[in-house]
Amino acid sequence: MSDRLSCCVPFCGRTWKGDERAVEWICRSHWTSIRMERRKVYRKAIGAFKADPNDLNRTKAIRLWNAMKREAIEKAAGI
Repeated sequence: MSDRLSCCVPFCGRTWKGDERAVEWICRSHWTSIRMERRKVYRKAIGAFKADPNDLNRTKAIRLWNAMKREAIEKAAGI
């Protein structure tokens, strides 16, 4: 098993030697293609989850992550 994570964007060759908790990752070039407002909201959701790890905060963070991943993939595809 590889100890490196590939970027979530298909056909992106970038990898990251993440920690053992990481499951998915978006490389820097695709991360910066995501709207700044969405990244700020995600950061706040992660902070809220770390402060109070309940199911509501977890669900919100996961939903935002999936939206950001979808946006990064769409922008990479030119959509």
